[in-house]
Order: sequence, then C-alpha cells, then structure tokens
Amino acid sequence: MVASLALAIVFANLLPSHVYGTYKYVLSIAGILAVFTLPGINTYLAQAVARGAEKTLLPSIRLRISWGLGAALLALGGSVYYFFNANIELAISLTIVALFIPFFDAFGLYNTYLQGKRLFKVSIQYFSSTQIASTACLIGAAFITNNLFLILLAYFFPIALLRLWFLLRTLQKYPPQGDLDKKVGSYGTHLSLVSIPNQISAYLDSILLFHYLGPVQLAIYTFSLAPIEQIRGLYKNISPLALPKLATRTFAEINRLLRWRMFWLSIIGIIIAGVYIWVAPLAFSLLFPKYMSSVFISQLLAG
Repeated sequence: MVASLALAIVFANLLPSHVYGTYKYVLSIAGILAVFTLPGINTYLAQAVARGAEKTLLPSIRLRISWGLGAALLALGGSVYYFFNANIELAISLTIVALFIPFFDAFGLYNTYLQGKRLFKVSIQYFSSTQIASTACLIGAAFITNNLFLILLAYFFPIALLRLWFLLRTLQKYPPQGDLDKKVGSYGTHLSLVSIPNQISAYLDSILLFHYLGPVQLAIYTFSLAPIEQIRGLYKNISPLALPKLATRTFAEINRLLRWRMFWLSIIGIIIAGVYIWVAPLAFSLLFPKYMSSVFISQLLAG
C-alpha cells in the first residue's frame, strides 16, 4: 500500500494527465485480455495444492502460457487496428502488451502455490519484494521520462522478470510433491468463464471514458478511484489467506464461520468509508493537488 501510494503521488505530480490516462487505458485493455489466459486456474490451483495435489502447479503454468498466446494474438490484432487508424502510440503500446501477456500472470502462479501450502510468510515476502521493486522502477522511469512506451516497459518487464525468478526459487526450495489433479484444465476454464463479466466490468469504465471523454478525463477518474482501490486491497487479501483453510471444511462449517465475519467486515467498511469522505479534500490537496476535481467523484464512489 505504501509503494502504491508513493507511485500515485509521483505519477500525479510528474506525468502529464494525457500520458497517465493513456497508460491506464492500455493497462485496462491488458486486464480484459487477461481473461483469455484462464485466471480461474489460480482459484482451482489453490484448492488442489491445499488438498495435497502440489504437482498441479507446472501443468497450470503451461495452460496459462498457452492460452496467453491467444491473448497475445488479440493484442497484436488491436495493434494492427490502431496502426491502420494512424494511432502509432496505441499500436506500439499494444505490441508491448502482446510481448508480456502470455507470461505475466503465468509466472505469478508461484504465489498461489505458496498460499495453497500455507506458506503465507514466504508468499508475502516474495510478493512484497516484487511490488516494491516494480514501484521503484516505475518511479525512476517517471522521474526520467514522460515517454509512454518506457513507462509501460518499466511496468511489465520488472514484474515479469521477478515473478520468473521467484517461481524458479519456489520450485527449488519447495518442489511440488503429492498428486496431480488432472481436472485443473476443465475446472480452470469453467471458473474463468464465470469470472468474465466481473473481469470486463472492472476495466470497461476506463475504456469507455478514454474513448468518449479522452485520456485527461480518464486520469481524473482514475485518481478519484485510486484511494478507494487501496482500501479495497485490504479486503482482497482475505480470500487467498482463507481459501486454503476453507478448502478442507464442509459447507456447513464455512457458512457458520462466514456469517458473522461478513457482518463485521461490513460494519468496518462503513466506518472506513465515513472517515475517508471526511478527510478526502485534505488528502487530495496535499498529495494530488493537480487533481482536486477528483475529490467529489472520489467521495461519491466511497459512499
């Protein structure tokens, strides 16, 4: 969270709004294309590893890479489209996406594997190291240049390289044991298909804003949403931590546990939203002075 906040402050104060808006648009396209890399495999892999089927890891990686090649072809198709429409900036940007998308999330399956084995401390160390190093590269790029292509490379390349490094390190230190769950392909595909509406809706707003209002308005909207996404990030950590434990329990036990925990999480969320609405104007004036027009939108989104 600290790394993300530092990156947001640097981007808000150093990058022109149109560059940042275009950067977010390209990442939104990459996010939608990631649907075709079978992200549902992550969920099934965590359950399989928790049940002792650790040898499911490598087939899962191969599946995500092979499907990722299809996503890369779609990105190249978009690149060709923008090229023939004389938008060289987006054409080159999508070519960069095509180069990394087959491997970007596939290499990150080491994290799901570690969580499935309940090696949460190791998982957090590897994940945090990746995030901090990636953020440092992006901040360095923002200080040096406003070039969109270099900033995109500063985003994709360090994360892909570090995920590969930690994947190899995981395989060396914690080699897969036990069984192989051959259902990972079918169940992973099913879970991916189910997640398509949520995956698209998560990025569709950015794509529509870019096309109808332009990159500057997208930048304003993104910064209005940025603090809220950081708060949501606290909740996102719950699922990967809970899933390996819940995978070994019955539905009756799970329902009994979750009922009260969901209630208290809702109460905490309401309190956090109220505090944020109150402090948002001051926070934006100190951290994102160029984006004071984002404050009211951010307060609405928090509510």
